[in-house]
Amino acid sequence: MKGRKILYGLVGALLILALSAVVGRGARTQAAAVDETLLLAVENAAGQDPAAAASRIFAAESSRNKLIRDSIEASISLEQSVAESKAEANRLLLESILAAGAARESRAASIAESRSVEVSVEESVRQSLEESAAESRRAAEAASRAAASRAAAEAASRAAAEAASRAAASRAAAEAAAQPAKGSVILFGDSRTQGFINFWPTRQVIFTYDPISAHPELITKAASAYPSKIVFLNGIDDVLVYSADGAIGSYEAAITRFAALSPNSRIYVHSVLPVRADVSATYVRLKGIDRYNQLLQQMCAKHGWTYIDCRVGFSDAAYWPGGDGIHFNNTWTSNWLGQIRKAAGF
Repeated sequence: MKGRKILYGLVGALLILALSAVVGRGARTQAAAVDETLLLAVENAAGQDPAAAASRIFAAESSRNKLIRDSIEASISLEQSVAESKAEANRLLLESILAAGAARESRAASIAESRSVEVSVEESVRQSLEESAAESRRAAEAASRAAASRAAAEAASRAAAEAASRAAASRAAAEAAAQPAKGSVILFGDSRTQGFINFWPTRQVIFTYDPISAHPELITKAASAYPSKIVFLNGIDDVLVYSADGAIGSYEAAITRFAALSPNSRIYVHSVLPVRADVSATYVRLKGIDRYNQLLQQMCAKHGWTYIDCRVGFSDAAYWPGGDGIHFNNTWTSNWLGQIRKAAGF
């Protein structure tokens, strides 16, 4: 639209220039005609009335002067119009040049912006493709690790199942091996009795770290072997937990249950050996050991069980050096077992 306006302005300026040329030619033609009229008036004045001739000459002169003034004014006006047209044409031409330059700059900027957008889009597409490829690789690696983990877990599960199966078989074999032999002699006691495994068949030594009432299954295990003889050596934990008078009832019930399950077994009940003086001073209930031994003798007399007391040669040297003052060293344990075997006749 602006370029069309500039074109129309230039055409108008050219038309004004052409018109000025035409007007100039017309003015010169009129001046020549007036000069010719004036010349004829002067030439004919000699034969005419002087006043009339003067009047005609004056009129021709006035007409000539008016024509000159009009021509000058027209020329001036035309020159002004031409100057204005030229200025307008130059302004329009300058605007056209500037507009063309702006259009070129705008087109260049548009091209640059388009290229920038194109580069940005290409970069975004490239990054998106790279991220997608990286994500695919990560997903594939994660899937591979998951598959490896599943395989490892399955292998571990199989290994655990096989280990559990082997452990079960081992336990079964150990339990079978630990089962006391039929008709054997069993030593049944607390943690002090554990030391006998160094001097007597292991499966014929049954012991617990708790009061005897806490493990009735051990009574069943001992009775299932139908031993020829059994020696009960419990007491320390029972007295410590329940006191002498509180423990005797549960001990009697446990032995009575064994006798019912294995009625042909000879039953021996051992006295509770003492603890070191500083231990009994700390654990007041253990001062009741002598009272407990009296109750054990009464229990054995009541049921016909044999009460034995093997303290020959017993002293503080029986305890482990630097030990807890309750458990015995191997030297005393071996001596003690010899006394038990002599007393019970096995």
